[in-house]
Amino acid sequence: MPKLVVINQGHHTTIQDLGRYHCSHIGLSQGGVSDLHAHCWVKNC
Repeated sequence: MPKLVVINQGHHTTIQDLGRYHCSHIGLSQGGVSDLHAHCWVKNC
């Protein structure tokens, strides 16, 4: 399994996922990436 190794992070470094579905009942928003096409292009979805 590939893993992500961050060598040098900056103040604007974030880790993005595709969102948290079915969690609104416990107060979490769906969230996720703002540009799904670019996210999948980088991650080879």
